[in-house]
Amino acid sequence: MAEFDTVKSYRFIEELGSGAFGQVFRVEDLRDNKICALKVVEEVKDGIEDVSGKQEVRFLKALKGVAGIPDLLDSFSMEKKLCIITPLLLSDLGHFLRHNPNRRFTPKTVARIGNDLITILKSVHSHGIVHRDIKPDNLLLGETLQNARLFLSDFGMAFRYSTAGGVKIRAPRLSYSFEQPVHTTPVMMVENKATPLDDVVMSLYTLVFISGLFPFNEPTWTGRYFQKSDFMDSPETILVGENSWLVPFAEKVCGYEKEEIVDYEELCVLLTNSFDAPIDTNSPYELTPLNGRFVLY
Repeated sequence: MAEFDTVKSYRFIEELGSGAFGQVFRVEDLRDNKICALKVVEEVKDGIEDVSGKQEVRFLKALKGVAGIPDLLDSFSMEKKLCIITPLLLSDLGHFLRHNPNRRFTPKTVARIGNDLITILKSVHSHGIVHRDIKPDNLLLGETLQNARLFLSDFGMAFRYSTAGGVKIRAPRLSYSFEQPVHTTPVMMVENKATPLDDVVMSLYTLVFISGLFPFNEPTWTGRYFQKSDFMDSPETILVGENSWLVPFAEKVCGYEKEEIVDYEELCVLLTNSFDAPIDTNSPYELTPLNGRFVLY
């Protein structure tokens, strides 16, 4: 939609990024002059309807008011493109990681992110929704520098696995396939239906990645599958030295059976009580100015 200066009441300012699920722009809402994020998703790809944008809108509506989920401000279709308007957040953890001089966050920052992510997932799962795409690029800080909190975004791959009353819902077979991405679980790689536990396992992988470790680096599907399976069996072989604090959390996550109910509170305690003093989970994240940008350590 870069060819348009204005769409509906939104004036385009600049493109912020793009990926498999669309482009994101900084826009101004001309009705109140507020700056927002506008995500553009193609409704048809290669002649086939793409429902990921509609799914994202549906789940953002279902999760309205949940802490750590961006508010859906508006959505509309134009020129076979779906536009999704949300508050403009600062940036994603992948961005902060790339601009961190150490290419990793400190253990206490990792623990804080883990606590906040598990807390968000507890709320998401209580609504019967599995995200299925947990990774640093889908975790953002916002809404301001002075009040930076963690947000989980990009629900285009999510699905509803149960009703509000707890009745299980069967996922369409075509939505099972997640063989290639580095951040997906062994269960998902063999095209089995994801469960809330898979979100939690992907959260563990995310904490490993932002700690500066990349243990799933084999170029082939088979190699990555066995690397992940080995990690699930013995996470302590990867989490050594300054990352050994993460072992109790990892062992708990890796020890769950597929249909076992996740104890979110216990997981948070394992993360926040891993140091001499408990992690402060109430204060905003501290962003430090460095060379003209803000850095998360």
